[in-house]
Amino acid sequence: MKQDILNKELVARAFECARPMIHDLLRRLPVKNKGLVVVVAAADLHETPRDATAFKENCLLIERFGDPTMYTGPFEAVALSKTHLSAMTGKGTAQLDASMLRVGDTVNAGSVVIGRVAAGASGSKGYFDESISYILAGLIHGFCRHEFARLKDNDAVNFVGEF
Repeated sequence: MKQDILNKELVARAFECARPMIHDLLRRLPVKNKGLVVVVAAADLHETPRDATAFKENCLLIERFGDPTMYTGPFEAVALSKTHLSAMTGKGTAQLDASMLRVGDTVNAGSVVIGRVAAGASGSKGYFDESISYILAGLIHGFCRHEFARLKDNDAVNFVGEF
């Protein structure tokens, strides 16, 4: 099956490397965290669905840390909104201009974009959510670059999807 370099399988492999680090961070951060939700999507200004339900269905990863019954807020909805905004604009939520926000969008920071990787987190302070998003997006971006290098080294491959 032909697929983009940035796909669910690659994101899952990168997340398995990031999971223990994020889990450890949540225990060590100087703020109490009842849990965390992280979301990853492909940032595409022209193809990202505007509808929140369609966006969620197209996410590459939605993962939870901690016991969801102990969450003190709508962490998943906020993480999805942060990541959705970033996927549509190509910017992290901390960099968004207020004029870009629409009714129903989150006002919280905590998502980033590296290349086409949009990652968002919710459950901690916005600045720590953003830090965790950078860790996750950066690792996924590294996995993408590794896959690209592997393809370039294969003389039989001329185009992405020929593997």
